[in-house]
Amino acid sequence: MTRSLEISPQHPYDPVVVDDRDTTLGNHQHGNSVGTLTITRDAIVMRCSLGAAATYPYCKFRFRMGDPVKGIDLSRYDTITFDLRYSGRGWRVLKLHLMNFEPEFSTLSNWNTQRFNELLIDVPPESIFTVPMTALRTADWWQFWRQIPLSKSYVRLDHVTAVELSTDNYLDTGQIITVELRKIEFRGKWISRTTLLSWLVTAWIACGVLALSLGLLHFRSDLQASKTRLEQMAAIDREHKEAEAAREAALAEAVALARQRSNFLAQMSHELRTPLNAIIGYAQLLGRDRAHLTERLASGLATIRESGQHLLTLINDILDLARVEAGKMALHPAAVDLVTFLQVLANIMRVKA
Repeated sequence: MTRSLEISPQHPYDPVVVDDRDTTLGNHQHGNSVGTLTITRDAIVMRCSLGAAATYPYCKFRFRMGDPVKGIDLSRYDTITFDLRYSGRGWRVLKLHLMNFEPEFSTLSNWNTQRFNELLIDVPPESIFTVPMTALRTADWWQFWRQIPLSKSYVRLDHVTAVELSTDNYLDTGQIITVELRKIEFRGKWISRTTLLSWLVTAWIACGVLALSLGLLHFRSDLQASKTRLEQMAAIDREHKEAEAAREAALAEAVALARQRSNFLAQMSHELRTPLNAIIGYAQLLGRDRAHLTERLASGLATIRESGQHLLTLINDILDLARVEAGKMALHPAAVDLVTFLQVLANIMRVKA
């Protein structure tokens, strides 16, 4: 979007024509140039009869821009477009003055104390042309007269109280110069390039800070997640170690119980085998005296001997089981008389019945 300020017959800004005869605003040249003003529907026309009495003869348009102190801020405009027609002998030169009121240097009693922001215009053949605002300069004569320090010799356009369009001071006198001004238009963007660039830089910095903040938040989130995973893995490792320790403790306890059982069985087997050997021995001794034994007694002694032998074998097997658990059992394959084994088993079961 662009902004514009127009000086034209539709927006005249209180136009007047001033010449070198005027003494009301600090001019004391006592010239004899005569300037007249005509306003038509299409143009503001200045007709200047340039006299030779003044040292610097001139005629000029003057447009008052609002308050005589505050004026209008033209610092945000970029270009000036002119639509005018110039007629006269010699150089086709006009001077543009943007009068800026500055309390540090300016007074209301003397018009010339305002800063003269000046632009020398070589009027081209075509009626419409544009010049940049950067072409304006503070008039040298005004700087020397007001003793302006170099650090403050820059152009200022924040309180422009008047726009002046003047003939050049070095034109041939005795001629009629006509300036038909259709329009002066100041144009600029609502957002200047400097402001736009500053906004873009600010936005870029803000985006960078936002991206950095988001990156830091993401990094912090990842770090927290990694910390949580490490804590979970540490907890799992502790549980695994505790389970392993419990398993080892249970295994040690089982081994100890097995060892106690084996010791108990071995001890009990020895204690049982001693009386059993006595029973088997007495049965064998009684069985030798067959002359005094009836068939029934002989059969009973045989059963006692076989049952005792079977029980002895069982006790020996218990001892062998202890050897197996200790890893000291040696196997010796041997033939078994199945008929005799079954007969002995039947006799044992018959006694129980």
